[in-house]
Amino acid sequence: MDQNTGVAQSRSGTTVGDRVPRLSLAERDRRWALIRRQMDDRGLDCLAIVVIGMWGDMGNAAYISSVYLPGAGGILVIFPRHGEVTVHMAGNLANLEMWRQSQDWVPDILAASQPISWSKTTVDRLREQGLENGRIGVVGAGGALTPEGGSARVLIGRGSELLPTATWEDATDLIENVRLIKSEEEVALLEKAAEIGDRAFEAMAGYAKAGVSSRAVYAHLIHSMLENGSGTPFVLWDAGPSPVHGVWVPDTHILQPGHVVLTEYSPFVRGYEAQFQRALVIGHMPELYGRLFDAALASYERGLEVLKPGNTFGDVSRAMAGPIEAAGFVSITPYYHGLNPNYPISFSPAGRRLAQAQDMARWQEHQTRLEAIPVQPGMLLAFEPNAVTTDQRQGVHVGDPILVTPSGARRLSRTPMHWLII
Repeated sequence: MDQNTGVAQSRSGTTVGDRVPRLSLAERDRRWALIRRQMDDRGLDCLAIVVIGMWGDMGNAAYISSVYLPGAGGILVIFPRHGEVTVHMAGNLANLEMWRQSQDWVPDILAASQPISWSKTTVDRLREQGLENGRIGVVGAGGALTPEGGSARVLIGRGSELLPTATWEDATDLIENVRLIKSEEEVALLEKAAEIGDRAFEAMAGYAKAGVSSRAVYAHLIHSMLENGSGTPFVLWDAGPSPVHGVWVPDTHILQPGHVVLTEYSPFVRGYEAQFQRALVIGHMPELYGRLFDAALASYERGLEVLKPGNTFGDVSRAMAGPIEAAGFVSITPYYHGLNPNYPISFSPAGRRLAQAQDMARWQEHQTRLEAIPVQPGMLLAFEPNAVTTDQRQGVHVGDPILVTPSGARRLSRTPMHWLII
């Protein structure tokens, strides 16, 4: 602790806040102006962005505040159309102090009152700002995947009880729609995350060989991401004689010739995710997996050709479906989805089949609406086409982060998309 300033310092003399790269005030002003314009159009007086718990999706709260890691009990951002923005954080006070030091977007980062009640904190702040009769938009997380509202619905229900004079509604889509188009500062962060992802694949491939445990290779993948600057990474993994798609828990195989390693992993830089789907094989290529990979790669390449302004995401989905279906395979996960936010743009053939099988008309309608969205410059996608046998026992998924430019698709990864035989 610096005795003159009261700012926590590390042994190297740098402050705790120096660990986090700052975003510019110009970037803040750009975002806030876009969001407030949307609030004007919808007649909203204030947004309440809530993240419940330490593992909640911070994307919407971070977009407004630049605070991308919550406290142990979550975080609340109060964003009025006119007036001061406040961040309320629960949990470790050292974490709160770090964010006071490491960003200059929001001066008021406050400790949440105990016991934690985000609805009461929201209502208290609305009263302080004279918005007892205002129209309040509540922003949760993952709106496209949680059509019933998720955390937003919880706050709307309790907020309506505590402050019935205000009008409460879900506004999760408002921020997520603004977030779809990336700025130059955001692209720079994503390029750094993509570089970390490329280096992680190199590290994993450099260690993998027959006789090595699958878990040890998994550990090298994660270690490389952390060592090169990622936040806590996301990893799905499957390896062995007949993998189909990565899952949450790594397997226990000792790798042997003919084994296939499938990965889905994401490094994060300042909360920004670059997602990769990479595959490698030990010793020699099994014939079936060669055909699966060729179909997935052809789908990936067709997607790159069609992902350009003037087309819709329905056009992209149909183009990517063709090579997989022509090869006699199916898909069990999306061909692509949005990144940062992750799912407002997505197409899942498995989801459509499920909708038909279970008469989930609302999901069908939702998916059709997504297909009509036009491809726009500045959008970022995770391509992840997957070719799977009809019995769903073997499969391959490939992909990496793709940025839409005015002239078409641009890969952020510099690693060629091909099988790597170790």
